[in-house]
Amino acid sequence: VGLVYFTVQHIQASRRNILLFPLAMTRFASLSQRLLLLGLLGILLLILGVGGLAIFQTAEWFSVGIYPDGWEGYDQGQFVGLVYFTVCFPLAFAVLFSLLQHLTRKLAARSVALHVLVLTLSCIFCGVGLVFGIYWAADFLECMGFACLDDSKYRPYDPPKPEAGWGWQIIVGMSLFLSMFGIIVALLCSFVYRRLKITDIALDNQALLSPSTNPYRQNLRREWFLYFIFLAFLILFAFFTTYLPDNWEYFTSDRIAQTAHQRVDPSPDGYYCNLPFAQTPKTCTAPNCKFPLYMCPELPGATFTTTTYQLADYWTIKIYPTNLFFFLFLILTSFLAMVYRSVRSVYTRNIRKFYFAPLKMFISVGEVAVFLSISTLLILWTHYWAVDHNYNGYWPSSTPFQSEVISRMFGQIAVMFMSLLMVPAARDSVFSLVFGVSWEEGIKYHRWLGVLFLLSALAHMFANWCWYHDLGVFPQDIIDVPMHVQYSIDNFTVPLTNIIFWLTLVGIGVFAGFEYFRRNHFELFYYAHHVCYSALIPAVLWHAASSWEFLLPGVTLWFIDRAMRIYRSAKPIQVFSITALNCQEAGQITEIRCQKPFDYYPGQYCFINIAEISLLEWHPFTISTASSTEISFHIKDMGPGTFTGRLHNAAAAMNALTIAVDGPYGLPMDFSKYKVVLLVAGGIGITPVKSIFESLRENPPESLRIGHMLWIARDISLLRLMDASTQDLPAGPFSAALFLDNPAFSNQALNPSIQGAVPLNTHIGRPNIPLGLNEIVGDEKPEDVLLFVCGPPGIAAICERTANDQGWHFHTETFAL
Repeated sequence: VGLVYFTVQHIQASRRNILLFPLAMTRFASLSQRLLLLGLLGILLLILGVGGLAIFQTAEWFSVGIYPDGWEGYDQGQFVGLVYFTVCFPLAFAVLFSLLQHLTRKLAARSVALHVLVLTLSCIFCGVGLVFGIYWAADFLECMGFACLDDSKYRPYDPPKPEAGWGWQIIVGMSLFLSMFGIIVALLCSFVYRRLKITDIALDNQALLSPSTNPYRQNLRREWFLYFIFLAFLILFAFFTTYLPDNWEYFTSDRIAQTAHQRVDPSPDGYYCNLPFAQTPKTCTAPNCKFPLYMCPELPGATFTTTTYQLADYWTIKIYPTNLFFFLFLILTSFLAMVYRSVRSVYTRNIRKFYFAPLKMFISVGEVAVFLSISTLLILWTHYWAVDHNYNGYWPSSTPFQSEVISRMFGQIAVMFMSLLMVPAARDSVFSLVFGVSWEEGIKYHRWLGVLFLLSALAHMFANWCWYHDLGVFPQDIIDVPMHVQYSIDNFTVPLTNIIFWLTLVGIGVFAGFEYFRRNHFELFYYAHHVCYSALIPAVLWHAASSWEFLLPGVTLWFIDRAMRIYRSAKPIQVFSITALNCQEAGQITEIRCQKPFDYYPGQYCFINIAEISLLEWHPFTISTASSTEISFHIKDMGPGTFTGRLHNAAAAMNALTIAVDGPYGLPMDFSKYKVVLLVAGGIGITPVKSIFESLRENPPESLRIGHMLWIARDISLLRLMDASTQDLPAGPFSAALFLDNPAFSNQALNPSIQGAVPLNTHIGRPNIPLGLNEIVGDEKPEDVLLFVCGPPGIAAICERTANDQGWHFHTETFAL
């Protein structure tokens, strides 16, 4: 609380002060100085991270072969090294990688030294990933992990190696290998793209809305193909979880082989699980082998039990109930969503939404269906972990405290929500592909799942404290390192997760959970969000040893999304002009006109980075033109100290700017399905509406009978942006009504002295939106009407209620995080 209060007061005192990173000072330096400081920051973080790793590697956890009872395995100094590695190393990777991206964009200078520097740094990144992967994960890569199936071939080491420490090195090495090597390959591809000046096959933008080309249906066919690729990946990953160890500590070749051979105890009383190791049929005969052949994952009388299928003498697959619940949920929900979208493409009748008062928003039938499916998953998940599961193999020899069961149950629920919230976070997400929801629409689901994750994690922590009380180690085990719980005394992941979670609770729970921080202090929210999550993911994967089975699909999709964004943002952009416009009461507007680097559909948007303003910030802006040769953006100045404010100042000073564009984003709309298209804009929300209106004018679908645009603005100069769109309207379905909502002007008519300064069809005052739109629609069927709105929340709410009351199709544009 004190940290939050101090931060808020610090921001309010001076928005230009340094908040979190020394990089904040680089706003007032040249681009070269910023890149130098960014590199120094990355090197500093890398030194701290690698130094922390070196300190942690001195722990006995990595040298003692057989862990004795009551043995700690690490001390406080080594634990501090682990914290530094967990927090600093991912940040160093992100910062240095961002530096590489900016250096590749400076290749237009054709400096030989710069080429050599970029290639050298890329090779260093790849080399680090290869070294860690080959040196630490050699045992895992020997059989590619999933192919270690014969326990007579893959034998335990004699003398024994430190199993858990070795397993930790394997997963860290594999993670570094896959992340560094994969993303650097994408960066090198972008380097080749720039060097060879590869260009995409250009499509005529005017053909996007022609009767013979339906972008929605073409995308739907493409998305079915991509969905089946995703489905194959998901089924394959689910199959791997049936025989790989559920605990990362056992990711060695011999343990993988033994786990693949392991079977569920067929006796109802857990006879084989209760036998001493020496009397139990084993998969190995080495003196140090203590791995029993039989396992008891559930308690007697469990509702849901593990199903086994023996594929070979040494290979038994085990379908655990929670794995079945989770992957069936993903497969069935996504498949039904794709079927629903396909049916909706031919069945045009609109399904009304329900107004949900607690959230002050309309809820669709599809959202209700997804909510019910997640609720079903949560009920089944909770029942299994609370009632059925045999934690740590306690039964039949002992019984755990009820507080421990509750704590572990909430921990597993937190893992489930964390796994799901990764899916809508990616911009090129399978979530958008399957559900037909664009990233900006789906980000609200990411927020909701994030809240549920934090609540579950808090419940897990409080239940843990109750468990510590039952064991007699409360409150010392909250802060002591190492812990005092006898069978967790060597578990470094518990105190590590405690520290990371408290940071997460502030960085994500406060700065991301409250709209005030997201809207007014975006940089604080953005950096805190990514810093905390980059440390939280490895901490959770280490702490909840079996969480990899549920977290990795979402993390993998997120990394694929990052690689795609790296490649797209590498395309060279030629800037034609950057103009600072003064629209008086409507605010300051910056107009950017640049080369068209890609094909896009009307209404789509891009993320823009301008290195001279910020090296790390990417902000979304709608493409506001329908030209086949260039794209333009109209960006409103949101105030001093903001990204848009600094952009407007740079444009007014006529500074040369370097622009990187990532996009386009936003699902294309099938306008050919509708006979009436109503476009409503408020203020600068005209940008997507302008693009759509101009495209419809140039290439109207055959089915279109009415195309009407309504724009409400507060300043005459802002209205002039639409001169070209409202003049010379073709005879037929198109019409436009512009409203100047400004008390300074007469409520009756425009002053004759300014009549020539505004576009045609301009009215004074605020319109009655529901009445005006109903008059335009007339007797058309509701399922043939689309209402598209982009503007302030008040206008969007009026339009959404009107569309829902009339049964029209509705779509709104919003970038509010």
